[in-house]
Amino acid sequence: GWDDAAVEAISESAASDVVSAEVADGRVGAEVVAEVFGDVPVSRARHDVLSAESATAYAEAEMRRRGRAFVRVDGTTSGTPDLVPGARLELQRVGRPFAGAGYRVVHAHHSYDLTVGYRTQFTAERPGLGQ
Repeated sequence: GWDDAAVEAISESAASDVVSAEVADGRVGAEVVAEVFGDVPVSRARHDVLSAESATAYAEAEMRRRGRAFVRVDGTTSGTPDLVPGARLELQRVGRPFAGAGYRVVHAHHSYDLTVGYRTQFTAERPGLGQ
């Protein structure tokens, strides 16, 4: 952003610990990326940032948004009315790094047809890989 009073640029950042606080165990996306590619800074410019405090808030919000979508799953169930955006999921009988709790539903589509019956298609995300 830009501080008109001080006539200088405003630049703040967020560390991976913002997302790590949301993960009980396992590794978050920022840690995996750092292991593979090293420190990879991502810049984002905003015109509505007028203070260091708001720049920090935007940086942390962007880190959370990206971090929460690190692991993403699309699935179909045989009709689950409680499966709505915001619901929490635990996946079982999937690969070890993806199994477990911590998934949050971000999209759900409920449908019914005469061939299959009631089905729910969903998308869920979580910020970390399991051990």
